[in-house]
Amino acid sequence: MIGPNYFRRGAMALLTPEGRNFIHENMPSIARRSGSEPDISDSVKNGHPIAEVVLGKHSLVNRGITTASDIGTYPIRTIDAVHNMTTAIGAYQRELAKLGIDPDTYATTPVVPDALNKAMAIARRTVASTLPEDMPQVLSRGKFMSGKSGNISSMKTLFHFGNTYLDIFSVIAHDFAGGSVKAIRGRDLNAAPFLGALGLAIAASVIWETGIRFYGRELINQESGKKQSKDEKTFNEELEHELLKRFPFMGNAMSAKYNRSGVPVMDAIITASSNAYKLAHGTGQYGVPKTEAGKEKTFERNRFETGVSIATLLGIPATSIASRLARPTATGQTGKREGSGLPTVDMPTPYR
Repeated sequence: MIGPNYFRRGAMALLTPEGRNFIHENMPSIARRSGSEPDISDSVKNGHPIAEVVLGKHSLVNRGITTASDIGTYPIRTIDAVHNMTTAIGAYQRELAKLGIDPDTYATTPVVPDALNKAMAIARRTVASTLPEDMPQVLSRGKFMSGKSGNISSMKTLFHFGNTYLDIFSVIAHDFAGGSVKAIRGRDLNAAPFLGALGLAIAASVIWETGIRFYGRELINQESGKKQSKDEKTFNEELEHELLKRFPFMGNAMSAKYNRSGVPVMDAIITASSNAYKLAHGTGQYGVPKTEAGKEKTFERNRFETGVSIATLLGIPATSIASRLARPTATGQTGKREGSGLPTVDMPTPYR
C-alpha cells in the first residue's frame, strides 16, 4: 500500500534504535500487533479450553500444549509484527514527504498527528490482528449484517479460525472492489497502478498458498509412501477452494463436498465421535470385516484415527502434519506412489 521505496525505507528505519523507539513511543498499538487467530492467541495466553476442562488448567499436558503453541506460532507472529511496523514507519515517512518534510528526519522532527494517524490506519490494513480494536466486528462484537451486536460466541464458532480470511475479504471488498468502483465513477486514472498492484497481490497470495498446500501434501505423501487416492484434490480444485475461502461462507459450502460443515470445532467433534464409534464397534469403511486379518487392520486404523481426533480436540500443535506422516504406516496404506522425493511435475495452471 505504500510502494517498494517507502517499504524499504521503513525496513531500514526499523533496524535502528531510533526507528524502534519511534514505534514504541508514538505507535504503541502498532508495536503490539501481530498476525494470528484469536483462538490461537487465547490458547497461548490462557491454555487450550478443552485441555483445561479435561486435564486441568495447571496440568503438565495443558502447559505443554500452551508452550508448544507459543513456540509454533512465534515465527509467523514475528514476521507479521515486523511487516506491520515496517509499513507503519514507511507510511509515516511518505506522509511527511507529501507535506514537504524530509522523511529521513521522521525521528527528530516534531510528530505530525495527521500523518501519524494516516500511517497507523494504513498499517492496520496490512496484517490481521487479534487485538479487539482490529478484529472484524463479527468476531469482536458478534455483529453480522445488522446494526446491532449479537452473540459473540456463536459468531466465533461460525467463523472459527476465520480472522485472517475475514481481513482479506475486507481488503478485497473495500480496498479493491470499492476502490475500483470509486475510481471508475470518478475517472481517476491515478488509482490504476495501486489497484492493479493490489489485484496482483491478492491473486499471487491465492496461488502461493495453494502451491504450499498442494505440493506440501504431495511431498508428505511421497515421503511417507501413502497410496494415491482418487479423492485427493487436484491443483485446480485446491486453487478453487483456496480462492473461495476468502469469501464468507463459501469455504463452508466447499467443505460440504467432502461431508464437512466447514466449522473446524464442529467437524473435530463429529470426526472424534465417529472414529470412537467405529473403534468401539469394529466398523470399517464397508462395515464390519469378516476375516480376522481385516478386523485387526480395521482396529489399528480406527485406533490411530481416534487418537488423532483426540489430539486435534486437545489442540496439540502439529497434529495434522504428524498424522499425515504416520498414517500410511499406522493404517497400512503404504504402497508405491508415482514419483519419489520432491514433486517433479510441471506447475499446473487453471487453464491446463
